[in-house]
Amino acid sequence: MPEMSRSDIAEDLRLARSTLRARDASVVSVRGGAVRGIAHGAGLRPLLQLLDDGAVPPGCAVADRIVGLAAAKLMAAAGVAAVWSPLGSALAADWLARAGVVFEVERQVPIILGPGGRGECPMERLARTTDDIRAGLAALRDAPAGR
Repeated sequence: MPEMSRSDIAEDLRLARSTLRARDASVVSVRGGAVRGIAHGAGLRPLLQLLDDGAVPPGCAVADRIVGLAAAKLMAAAGVAAVWSPLGSALAADWLARAGVVFEVERQVPIILGPGGRGECPMERLARTTDDIRAGLAALRDAPAGR
């Protein structure tokens, strides 16, 4: 696929964000002005579904309801160019910045909380245990759902 300009990536990110809201989706990926994938569900499953389906091509823009460190590592490993989220962790923001991924977030929090709002999300905690994306991906896929 041809290299995308900053304005193309910004347009893709706007389309991903508006599609996420309009379709009440959990995650949406866009590349070249076309929606490549839409998934619904809880935790990391919708993102993993799109990754498994090949709907997150390198250079795409992704809108995701919640972006914690686990999601950030998965998206950076896939070569995502830009991410938008209404809620993201500082850990995710740092990881994406170091990976050169544009990250727009409406509300940044120190950590993503687990189900029920008690304690750190298990996926966020698991993702902090490794910087090895391949090993981390295997561990994330084997872990229970939830961010």
